[in-house]
Amino acid sequence: MPSKPAKSNKKEQNARTDSPELASNNLSMADIASLLEDHRRALSADFKSAISTLEAKLDRIQATVSDNCFARVQC
Repeated sequence: MPSKPAKSNKKEQNARTDSPELASNNLSMADIASLLEDHRRALSADFKSAISTLEAKLDRIQATVSDNCFARVQC
């Protein structure tokens, strides 16, 4: 019985080493650094976009609050 699980483990190992994903995992440090830099730029752009959206929402809320307060004072 112990030989069957060993065979399946061996098959799984062979499948993992034969997979194209692992074959492409031989990246150089320059490739990794380039990927990380691209990822950093994308995250930075997403963050700036999110902050801009939040600033616009805050401006609208502040305008609504000040309009309502001004309307109450005149009433």
